[in-house]
Parts: sequence; structure tokens; C-alpha cells
Amino acid sequence: MAIVGLALAARAAGPGGPPPIGIRPLGPEEESWDSMLPIFGDKARARGYSVPLPLGISANAFYMERAIEVKSVEVSANGGPFVPVDDFLDFGVKTHITSVGARFDCWLFPFLNIYALGGAFHNESAVRIDLINPVSGVPHLLIDQSSGFDGSMYGYGATISGGFKRFFATVDLDYTVADLGFAESVTSLIYTSRIGWNGMIDRKPFRAWVGVAYWDSERAIIGSIALPGGGTLQYDVLQAPLHPWNAELGATMEFTRHWTGAVVLDSNFNEMFSVALNLSYRF
Repeated sequence: MAIVGLALAARAAGPGGPPPIGIRPLGPEEESWDSMLPIFGDKARARGYSVPLPLGISANAFYMERAIEVKSVEVSANGGPFVPVDDFLDFGVKTHITSVGARFDCWLFPFLNIYALGGAFHNESAVRIDLINPVSGVPHLLIDQSSGFDGSMYGYGATISGGFKRFFATVDLDYTVADLGFAESVTSLIYTSRIGWNGMIDRKPFRAWVGVAYWDSERAIIGSIALPGGGTLQYDVLQAPLHPWNAELGATMEFTRHWTGAVVLDSNFNEMFSVALNLSYRF
């Protein structure tokens, strides 16, 4: 049943890093540097803001669990017409995703960051299929099992950020593609808004924020599997997160001008939870 539970796979490594935050108040002991990027960075520094080093590379580890709504399922045997089966079958799906990945980003302007990402993931889905209208003498529970698969993903995105005194806000758009290996690639769009605070802990820059994200990942999964004894079963599964909105809580700590660590938590306080750990190097 690996065909069920894939809508979130495209997002397996997406949130695996902190949001690019941009300018903040200049610290008393911070050094300046000469660089073409970000454009207008010298003007921001002249106004008393610390501008991040223009380029960054980060390593991310990510775990997520979330329920999936299966909106429709159609199947076709050996090239015949597709037949809907969701009218008499009820699908319950819970997916668990772990991933590792890397991200490269660049500050074009003090308020605009662009990035590319890639990685590998493992998806484990628990699938339960019941008959909607059980027939006398036929068990209503047809399938209750777990299945897993590995895949790879890549994507890109952009973040707009701004600040006032020690507060900041960001808006992020993330587009990701997951290669599943046995079905067509799955795409995902994630929109995230955040507000936060810049501070210091033990003379090191510290940031904390809250946010909200919308997962535009309702997608059709199209593929085929071999049937026992010969033949092929084609399928078309439309699925999406059960609840596409979630809240976010995160924090970053600058250990040095070049090294930053972060942790990001997401939840909808129901059936979705994720945690991401990040270590980045800027230059």
C-alpha cells in the first residue's frame, strides 16, 4: 500500500532549516566586511544594522508525522477504464517521514534571500481501509498494515524579510519535488509567515519566532503496480494533508559570525507534529 500516503513526501526536507531572517541591530563588537552581496548591504550597515554574510550552506535533519486525507481513488486493470473505489472504501492514513538534506542560500538584497535544497527521505505509512457499507458475512476491515519506501527530493524557494528595532517578520515560499521511484514525481508548495525577536544570550545573537504555515500539497499520485499472476493495476490517488494549516515555533543561535544552529517545531495541535534541526555555515 505504498501508493497511499505520498502527498507529504515532497515536503520531506523542506522545513529542515531556520528562516533566512536578514538584518538585525548591529552588535557592539561585530566586524564589517566588503562584499558585493547583498545589494544595498552597505546602506543597511550605515543605518546601524548587521547584514548577514551573503552565502550559506546548511545541513538539516527532519522528522514529521501527519494524517492524510484520501479524497479519491481510481483504479484500472490492464489498461481498461478507470473505476472509482472510494465510494465504498474508507481510507485512514498516518505517515511518518524522516529526512536529511542540505540547502544553499544567497542574500541578493538585505530583505530577499533565495535558496536551493536537496536531500533523501524515508516514508513510513500506516494504512487502514474499511468498507463504508459492510456486506453481511464480509469483514468490514480489509487492510490494516504499514509500508515504507525511500526517495529523494529537491526544491527552491525565496524569503522576504524585514525588521523594526529588535523585531522581524518573514514571508517564505517553498517549492519542492519528490522523486518516489515507482510513481510520478510529487510537488508541494508551502507558504510560511513568521514574526520574531532578536536578542542576545551570553553575548551571542539569538532569535526566536512564531509562525503559521499552509501546505498546498493536494496532489494526484499516478502510477502502476504488477498484479499477482500477471497483469498491471494502474491507480490515480488524490490526497492531501488532513489539516493543511499548522503553527510554528523556532529559535536560532549564532555561535560565531559563520556558524549558526537552529531548532524548528511545527504542529496543528491535533494529528501533525514535526521537528527540524539545522547547522549552517555562512561565508
